[in-house]
Amino acid sequence: MADPRSGSAASGSSRSSRPQVDPVKDWHKASIDRTGTSYVPTAEVIERNELIIKALKNAPGALHTRFRHFGQLGVLGWSSEFSELIDEIQRCGLERHMFTTTRAQALSTCKALLRLHIDIRLQMISMFLCSQIARLRRFLDAETEYTDYPTPDFPLPEAY
Repeated sequence: MADPRSGSAASGSSRSSRPQVDPVKDWHKASIDRTGTSYVPTAEVIERNELIIKALKNAPGALHTRFRHFGQLGVLGWSSEFSELIDEIQRCGLERHMFTTTRAQALSTCKALLRLHIDIRLQMISMFLCSQIARLRRFLDAETEYTDYPTPDFPLPEAY
């Protein structure tokens, strides 16, 4: 008698023909049930995306203001706050509530942050800021390799 459970461990049909999707790395590629009705976001989802977009649009100006008022330590503090925004963007994406406009604004904000003319001499602060930008970019667009990061300027051992 054949096993009535198709796809059991004993049967050879347990393998899926679809490739495995990593829910964190490939959050934007996972299969979506397109047979149902069209998606209508709730007012909370719309407001959440609008707030994220507003924060992203203000990010370059806020970073520049922090640098003018507090110098390099202002950049360090702002980078920590930016990390919290990135966490919220990731939660929004993993919950499948992120709009494409939010994603596009986040990617353009990353470019704008790196184009700011801020004289950061402490490499640790520069590396922390760049790592936060890289973390957001990896989440939003893992396939693209970005080369617009500033080059670290570590002192040469001969200079000691």
